[in-house]
Amino acid sequence: MSDQGPPPTDANPLQAYFDWQVTTLMLAHDLHDPVPEGDEEAAIARRQQMEREVSALTLAIVPDQYKQDETLDWPPELMREITKLTIRRAAQIVNQGLSG
Repeated sequence: MSDQGPPPTDANPLQAYFDWQVTTLMLAHDLHDPVPEGDEEAAIARRQQMEREVSALTLAIVPDQYKQDETLDWPPELMREITKLTIRRAAQIVNQGLSG
């Protein structure tokens, strides 16, 4: 068993961006449906739910060539579209909380 821990973030340059997406959606939910303080199980479940949602949202718009070849850099246009999609989804979550 190795005690080196997880690979560094630079092992996957998109990991920090993915984390930003997940955190953005988690914060949007927390505005109207916060995880109870100290409820680590609920926090883990929320994070896993957001990770699945971010993956689905992102992969829905990523062209197949990038899914099939992990060595390709994602172009700035694609990253901007993913950013817009993430922010739109966060706004939907916030608005649902305001109207609910």
